[in-house]
Amino acid sequence: MNIFKTGERIMDLIEFKLCLAAQLKGKCFWKIKKKYGKDSVALLKTSKFKFLSLDLDLDQIVEDELKLVEEHNIKILAFDSPDYPLILKEIVDPPPFLFCKGDLTLLNSNCIAIIGSRYPTAYAKKVTAKLAEELAISDITIISGLARGIDSIAHKGALKTGKTVAVLGNGFGTVYPSENKQLYQEIAEKGLVLTEFLFKTAPLARNFPRRNRLVSGISKGVVVVEAAEKSGSLITANLAADQNKDVFAVPGELTNPNAKGPNQLIKDGAKMVTDAGDVLDEVFGVSKSFDFNEGKKEKLLATLDEEEKAIYDFIVSSHKPSFEDIFENVSMNVNILMGNLLSLEMKGAIKESSGKVYLKEI
Repeated sequence: MNIFKTGERIMDLIEFKLCLAAQLKGKCFWKIKKKYGKDSVALLKTSKFKFLSLDLDLDQIVEDELKLVEEHNIKILAFDSPDYPLILKEIVDPPPFLFCKGDLTLLNSNCIAIIGSRYPTAYAKKVTAKLAEELAISDITIISGLARGIDSIAHKGALKTGKTVAVLGNGFGTVYPSENKQLYQEIAEKGLVLTEFLFKTAPLARNFPRRNRLVSGISKGVVVVEAAEKSGSLITANLAADQNKDVFAVPGELTNPNAKGPNQLIKDGAKMVTDAGDVLDEVFGVSKSFDFNEGKKEKLLATLDEEEKAIYDFIVSSHKPSFEDIFENVSMNVNILMGNLLSLEMKGAIKESSGKVYLKEI
């Protein structure tokens, strides 16, 4: 058997075997190919490959990996697959293959990365959520690393109004951090989760710099919200600069240690971000006069069913209506009305204010 098929993609099994050997031995696939020739069949017969695979039962490893891929509905993208992100091919040492779950079309969409501290301030949380929501509603795919803190907030914000991609520093056999299991599942269903690592690869520290190069590599720009001077986020920002990507930074308080990273980036020439319009204007040439709230409202209204729409329209046209006011003016029983009001609150369309009255959010 010389080929295997995952979904609609066919990949050379011999090439895959070479990729696995390089990853398991911590070697660069492309350097091996460059040094020993592009013919993978011939390369497998060289002394170099025999050294790489000396203590590995590669046939069994490949068989086990493909079984896990099939069982967990994971797609494998080869470097020459039409779905492989074109922008990622431009970086140094792009992954020869990617493991993916979700919407593959996002890989070749307009992407911006939002990254930062695992322990953000309240200010950073608010800014991150706002940036992610506004960029996502402008049809920008938000890229991040599924870490706690800024990464998670960016993913959640994007999911409210658009799409997001999570890049893992481990294989699909582990969700890291474990607290993000629900978020991971939601991204896999509504966006995309990807990794270059084999299924059982643990989230080891050495994996995250490799993960970070993909976060920046897939993106057309990287936004740093909060980060210490020596942090993974600053490494990612430097990688983005090396990849000729736009680097943005959100200015922070001078007394906040986690603001030193973005403040220094701005000193070094990164573009200062005060709102999503700065990113849209610089990277995509979109006018800063774009009305984010109007765009958000249009997307929200498209998700409402007839009952929710009737309640929302009544609240918009009324002055702080109470539950009793709404009940008297819409045709539905109490339990259904309560369920619809809760749904509208969860969607961010309305909020219950003091005095048990309802207000529109957007």
